[in-house]
This record gives sequence, C-alpha cells and structure tokens, in this order.
Amino acid sequence: MRAGVSFVMLALALGACTVPTALPGASPTTPSPAAAPGQPTAREAYIPAVELIRQRDPGARLSSAAAAWTPVIDRAALEAGRGGWTFFFYLPGTQETAPAMAAVVVDQPGEARLAQAIPWETPPTLLSDQGWQTDSPQAIALLPEACKGLPERDPGAQAAMRLSADASLGGLVWEVQITPGPQGLQEGCEVKVDATTGQVR
Repeated sequence: MRAGVSFVMLALALGACTVPTALPGASPTTPSPAAAPGQPTAREAYIPAVELIRQRDPGARLSSAAAAWTPVIDRAALEAGRGGWTFFFYLPGTQETAPAMAAVVVDQPGEARLAQAIPWETPPTLLSDQGWQTDSPQAIALLPEACKGLPERDPGAQAAMRLSADASLGGLVWEVQITPGPQGLQEGCEVKVDATTGQVR
C-alpha cells in the first residue's frame, strides 16, 4: 500500500470528517469566537498528535493530514477550519520494529489517540514542520464565495481538507473540497492553497 487516496478514505472512515507549543516559525492563530469551545484547527490538533506518536517512535514524521465535515455541516466550524483531524505519520522502524504508517486522530482539543498502524515499507513523501505555515482556517477562508454557501443551499453537501506534499506544485499544499449531496442540485468546488505562503495555487 502506498500513501495517497487510500489515506483520504481512511480519514473519512475514522470520522475525521510536536512537542513544541506551536509549529516552529508559525504565529498563533486567533480562534473563531463561534467555534472556539469546539474542535481544534489543524495546527492545534497537530501538537497532541505528534506528542503521542513520538512516544511510540521518536523518529515518526508527518506524511499528511485530513479532516472531513459530513451532513449536516456545522458551517461555523467549517469556516473556522475546526474539526476532527487525522494525522498520518511514517514510522521508519528499528531493528526491533518494521516500518509502519500510523493514523492519529484528534477530535477534541488536546486529546489524541492512535487509531491504526499498518506495515508500510516504502517511505512516503514527508512534510516539514518548518514549511507548514498556513493553518486550516486560513486555507478555508480562500474558498470561492460561491463555495462557502454550498452547505446552506445543499444540506447533503460534504467538505474535506487534506494537507500533503504535492510534487507537481512543488511544496506543501492544502486541498479543500466541498462536494454536493446525492441529489446533485449544486456544483461542487475546490481550492488548492500553498501551505507555506498561504497563496492560492
């Protein structure tokens, strides 16, 4: 098995919908008042996720992150980039353990759990903490205006975000998608955002 679409499907199946206190070089994110008591942003969720996985394997490295919002979407949470996050870490292994890919879920602030770990021989493209400067709220904010109203117009709509290394675009990329419901009454929309510069790609 290789990293890619299978990880997005795993994130959905799991309900996705650092040791430092913040990512290196990143400024704190001001939480949205409407969603502040609820689920975390991606960067907020990453902190307990990486703390947990590096207790298991100090060499663990982030491969990708994903979240999904299913019907009926809480628009305030979506627009604030807050949800249940699944982080995929590559564990290079040691003489005692084989390489693996681990999925760590964070759906409440400060609470991380290991959802799954599977053998994974081929190292995936890994993400750099230093390159990840744009949090989920900033990526969501760059969706087209027509896209932001879709959950209200189509109660069956779903949304998903994925952070990964995109070789074709040459860096870390947020991919944000809103998909219409089964009736297909509305068109879906998506945007790709450079996770380092915060610019639309």
